[in-house]
Amino acid sequence: MAEPDKTNTTVVTTGALELARAEYAEAGIYMRHYSSLRFAILPIYFAVVGALGAVATGVAITHSKTLDLPRCAAGAAAMVTLLFFNFERVCEQLLKYFKDRQVALEPALGYKTMTLRPSGFHFIWVSTWLFYLACLLFWIVVAFRGA
Repeated sequence: MAEPDKTNTTVVTTGALELARAEYAEAGIYMRHYSSLRFAILPIYFAVVGALGAVATGVAITHSKTLDLPRCAAGAAAMVTLLFFNFERVCEQLLKYFKDRQVALEPALGYKTMTLRPSGFHFIWVSTWLFYLACLLFWIVVAFRGA
């Protein structure tokens, strides 16, 4: 009986290790992407809501006899707040997924970078939700009461 070829097993193990390294690197690239995207989302949110806020507060003068444009703008700002909050929430979920994926790959690779990294996820999650909730409540009040 012939002895099994052990070089083939080593190649498979080495190949699996290389695939794990590539997946770990890809997860890091995606984490950087979604982290950067979060910083791009907020200025766009402020620009859009700032324009709607100018109309809602009367800074930008509007003339319409049929529509109460300031209240409509405040309602639109509330909807935009919900939309951008959803963008943030999706980014948070993806960041958590890719971090968890890297943590799962670390034992096989002998890494401890993400495992030992302190997590600020709870603080970021709470502060993001509070920010958008406060903005949403503000725009709802402005929409119903007027500026």
